[in-house]
Amino acid sequence: MTRKHGVVGEIILKTNTTMKQKIMWMRYLLFGISITMGLFAFGCRTITDYSVNVKWIYINETDHFITYEPNHVWNEFNVPPYDTVIYVQNSEGPQNVEATDFIPPINAKKVIIDSVLCDSILANELYRISNYQGTKLAERNFEFTFRFNDNNISLTDTCR
Repeated sequence: MTRKHGVVGEIILKTNTTMKQKIMWMRYLLFGISITMGLFAFGCRTITDYSVNVKWIYINETDHFITYEPNHVWNEFNVPPYDTVIYVQNSEGPQNVEATDFIPPINAKKVIIDSVLCDSILANELYRISNYQGTKLAERNFEFTFRFNDNNISLTDTCR
């Protein structure tokens, strides 16, 4: 047999139950707020990427047509006689960057000259940043120039 509480007992029981539920949810709420605040205070670190602009200039000072096997940067690289090819590269980088930190965009196994002469030595020269004339135009803004001339063309062999 169940015992009936009076109206007052029922109100007290409901009040006690409601307060216990509120206190329980309040603890979870406070715990969640403190975790969130902790993440905001200690978890947010600002990572800043700086824009780096590079202009790669390839000047052909000879009467030879220069090309090379395609790579991941250019599908086709052709420098007609006495002409210039410019490749502009915009990317993200560190705050302090120097001219020696760059790697040229050309990574060819061999350079082809007039479809007859091939050279792997010239291809290696294109890949070394020290063979470029580098100029720092402004902060994180550079220009690199490589010149094809009779001296480096004279070292090439017949293609095999």
